[in-house]
Amino acid sequence: ASLPIFLARCTPQWFPYSKRIVYVAPVGNVTLYNLETKKSKQLTQLKFPVSGLAVWPTGDRVAVVHFPNADRQQLQVTVFDLEGNEKHSSEKFDLQGIGAGEKSYLFFMHTFVAPDGKHLVAFLPGNSGAVTYEFETKTFRSYPKIVPVGLFAGMAAAALLDEKKESLPMGFDVPAATPDGKGFVAIAAEGADTRFVFIPWGAKDPVDLEVPDEALQAITNAVDGDARKKGFGVGAIPTWREGKLAMCLQGGELVIDPQGRKCSFESNMHSDGLQQHAERHQAAVIAELAEGGILQFHDKKLQIWRRGSDPATLIEYREGAGFLGLSISPDRRKVLLSVMADKKDTVEV
Repeated sequence: ASLPIFLARCTPQWFPYSKRIVYVAPVGNVTLYNLETKKSKQLTQLKFPVSGLAVWPTGDRVAVVHFPNADRQQLQVTVFDLEGNEKHSSEKFDLQGIGAGEKSYLFFMHTFVAPDGKHLVAFLPGNSGAVTYEFETKTFRSYPKIVPVGLFAGMAAAALLDEKKESLPMGFDVPAATPDGKGFVAIAAEGADTRFVFIPWGAKDPVDLEVPDEALQAITNAVDGDARKKGFGVGAIPTWREGKLAMCLQGGELVIDPQGRKCSFESNMHSDGLQQHAERHQAAVIAELAEGGILQFHDKKLQIWRRGSDPATLIEYREGAGFLGLSISPDRRKVLLSVMADKKDTVEV
């Protein structure tokens, strides 16, 4: 399927069970699309820019982060059921002091609702920060210079490729809210100082995660190491596993443990197998899919590889074309791309 999206480049979102997505069509139409029936349905239409979407874990509501006045840095959270009925609306929240400046705050937000449906987190562009919202008390809280872990994953993948920067992903869509519903993980980016942090809902400040030397070295190598010279390797999108966020990188697996307040890095057979695949196929491994599938970059192509068959090309880079974001469906059988080509933005599944 190929669908148009609003130029605000709002990240499309999967529903649970991987059968539907929600995205923003031209002129601000928040739209549901059913992948089985191939039919779309307008959820609501908003006059001003929509910059964030998040689907409830129960799949029965959609949270929309939008800017009621395109000339002011004030965001608002509105919740709709699947019939388009408004179920909740926040006050307007002033972003002054943490916004990206000018009107770049209108573009590209990673937005997630906590597993218990009580909180939302939205990451602003660049390293401008994150905003959380508590639905019950209608309380906002802001955290400057915080970026999503998915942005780091995109940088790790980009480091493996000899491509122009504009053709690479702006970031991968990785749910930031922890499965236990206690907070969210992120990266604190202040100049050369980059730290993995855990932020409990409602906390005043982020909690730094302990990062041993071997994990710190792996993180450094992932975004600025020898892998850049090879053109292949592993920079896989992180996935939640038993309450921890695991990400395969060059030489091992980085594990972010919010509950234990630490990161670790270790080599194992699993990460070794992905590295062997990358070397054998001269590819950059981006994600693992269901039934042994691999999402990879190879020869300027984004491909799905399966054992015993030729790789299927999803998109081939050319001048002026690329994709803005990428996410894997909950069942890991589909790939959602925000694609920019021929001066048009589309969602491709």
